[in-house]
Amino acid sequence: SWLFDLNDRTSVEAQGTYLDRGAGTDAVSVSGSLLINLLPAPMRIVPYAAVGGGVYRTSFDLANPALLGAIGAGLGPGSVVCPAPGTGLAY
Repeated sequence: SWLFDLNDRTSVEAQGTYLDRGAGTDAVSVSGSLLINLLPAPMRIVPYAAVGGGVYRTSFDLANPALLGAIGAGLGPGSVVCPAPGTGLAY
């Protein structure tokens, strides 16, 4: 996380996170915001407004035995996995 004050009323904030959940799974989150103080900064409590955006990306390696068990070479890159009938999973 990073915060930089541009002046008494505005700041720029950036945040980033990398999550490594073990073999075959990871995620990245990046966001940025512009913060605008609604009252002068010397006040003890300062309300602010923020505008910003971000990106979140996650990745799963379905060929990794840690995720779906030892499925061998049955699933290649780009494969679609559907739940078995009667498992209670509905889309």
